[in-house]
Amino acid sequence: MTVGIVCERLSQADAKLGFLLDGFPRTLEQVVQLSKVLAEMDRRIDVAIQLNVDIDKLLVRLTGRRVCRSCGLTYHLMFNPPQAVGKCNRCMGDLYHRPDDSMETVIASLELNVKMQKPLLYFYERKGLLRSINGEADIEHIFQDISGILRSYA
Repeated sequence: MTVGIVCERLSQADAKLGFLLDGFPRTLEQVVQLSKVLAEMDRRIDVAIQLNVDIDKLLVRLTGRRVCRSCGLTYHLMFNPPQAVGKCNRCMGDLYHRPDDSMETVIASLELNVKMQKPLLYFYERKGLLRSINGEADIEHIFQDISGILRSYA
């Protein structure tokens, strides 16, 4: 079903010159289905980009989010902290730590993602489509790396 939704979207005019999928496909079955449907559309995946980040750094990134209970504004304790501890800059509402951002939940999610990604990475690597970049660099460097890869396919 998800592959059908994605391919329907990719058939729209604004995606004719290219598209970027983020976090999809997630399973080997989706990769195979997507490849078949794209072939029927005379389209293909040109490249798969893997961002490499140390697990401990991922844990810091993924568990540091805080959200305002009142207005929903999102912060990160390390990368985008509020001006006052536990308070929203916009409305002074209380910030909370979402249950799905807890260490236990994040670790379980990461373990599942690693397990699910292995066959996908192998599939794209075997096809010569996998490119890896340093996901620990600053955001501008990561942007430049991804842009450079995508430009080479334009």
